[in-house]
Amino acid sequence: MVHDFQAVKQGVHARLEAAGQKNKAADDANLRSKVFVAGDDVMVFLRKEQFPVGTYAKLQPHKYGPFKVLRKINDNAYVIDLPADMNISNTFNVADLYEFHEDAALYPLTNSGSSSLQAEETDATRLEDQIKDATQLEKELASHT
Repeated sequence: MVHDFQAVKQGVHARLEAAGQKNKAADDANLRSKVFVAGDDVMVFLRKEQFPVGTYAKLQPHKYGPFKVLRKINDNAYVIDLPADMNISNTFNVADLYEFHEDAALYPLTNSGSSSLQAEETDATRLEDQIKDATQLEKELASHT
């Protein structure tokens, strides 16, 4: 009976090992490796816990930069050249670092056009134009009377 129990235990262990290797292979297929070298420009993602007390807001940007990589600790951790006034640790996990692309704007200045007639025009500018037109019309009517 002991031999049967050990055989079942070894069979279960072998199946778990095979399942683990299969899962690792599937995860590694989707893995994107980020490797930076000293001097690279990166954007830093700040988590809620890294903001000073009372300054966190959901709608404010969470990516800041570009900052220079000072040195590589290992493939998973880097020391970043942060300004002293940020008052946070300058060591970051690679998951919180993003390559900086100068040609790609982080927050583009294009208008979605969802509430205006033209993509370049916002409601505020359209309303301002309407007020100017109404003021001009009033002046013309006043000058004719």
